[in-house]
Amino acid sequence: MAELDTVRLRDSQMDTVSLRNAFRTFTDAATFRRFAIQLRRDAPQNSQYGRPPERGLRYWQDELWLQFRAQLPAAPESIDAIRDAMLWCDLHEHSLVDGQGFLVSGVYETPGFVDALESQFPFGYGYWQLICPECVTACKTWIARYAPDAESEND
Repeated sequence: MAELDTVRLRDSQMDTVSLRNAFRTFTDAATFRRFAIQLRRDAPQNSQYGRPPERGLRYWQDELWLQFRAQLPAAPESIDAIRDAMLWCDLHEHSLVDGQGFLVSGVYETPGFVDALESQFPFGYGYWQLICPECVTACKTWIARYAPDAESEND
């Protein structure tokens, strides 16, 4: 984990961009994305599949956040403030928005799909309603190119 410039950050206003950038500096890119993906999974959403009741951070997230707050005491404790900053697509550099992910039957068996999901459209596939529009577009493009016979469940 990287050391933070805590004096500089403590002296500035802790907005969502500053918080997100500080956390990205503190952790690595894979952990940052895993943190955001888990927040999205646990966020209350309306879905045909139902959602679990609203919850706070998972144990591993909470431990990581406590380590982060030890270096940056100005970081919030509130799950709402954490979500505001961390529900973010690090690939396309913008907040997740309400929308519909792209869902296709049988696409997981397509060679390369899981790798593409993680690297090209981490917030665009599935029944999620917090999505990155650019990830959804990238997902549709990938599926049209590599799995054209797959059947969309979005209709």
